Amino acid sequence: MITVNSNTLQSFCMYLKKYCETDNDEFIFCFRGHKSTSFEYKPTILRKDSFLKHEKEIQKDVINRYPDKFNSFENMTAEDLALMQHYGIPTRFLDITFNPFVALFFASEHLEKSSKIDIAGEVAVFKIPKDKVAYSQKNTLENRKEEVCLIKTAFDNPRIRIQNGGFLYFGNSGPEKIPEEWFLLKIKIQNSKKKSVREELAIMNITESTIYPELEHFRSEIERLYSK
Repeated sequence: MITVNSNTLQSFCMYLKKYCETDNDEFIFCFRGHKSTSFEYKPTILRKDSFLKHEKEIQKDVINRYPDKFNSFENMTAEDLALMQHYGIPTRFLDITFNPFVALFFASEHLEKSSKIDIAGEVAVFKIPKDKVAYSQKNTLENRKEEVCLIKTAFDNPRIRIQNGGFLYFGNSGPEKIPEEWFLLKIKIQNSKKKSVREELAIMNITESTIYPELEHFRSEIERLYSK
């Protein structure tokens, strides 16, 4: 895996052009952006033993409380897990995007210097074999229990559509980490450069109000536009 530094949109695009083979028929490229390089690339439910221990109970509680939003526990689909993930419920899904600039937006979230964690942001570029790609259907999860795979589908959720999102699914009998060979590139963004990167992304209409379609996120856009 290659690690590089990029503090401008131009250099970010340069690295994508250099390392991502757009005409490759054997792989799919996807991206994950995070505000700190200390991020652990695994789903929420695998980061806390108590969540993992009570995984089925968590899913049943959610389905029983909101039966109008989910299928039954016995007929749970990838869409059900995606909706749980959307509402912050611990799942075996790790959010990714097929849009590198969306990943860069998340990686360029500024952190205060008093923070105790590494404040450089990071975009991970994944190169995933096409035989590890699953399309959402009722038996997707059952057939992928022993592996990590990419779930690619048009989920009926405005935020997922706008962010061009997908998920890495970690099967309950499979490994608890992403295969090392899937990591093609990590692009670091220094904290002091995150603001200028966000300003460049805004020219492309990639802002908090476009990434998050919900009304409450428009407040930060108002502050950015009119607080100067």
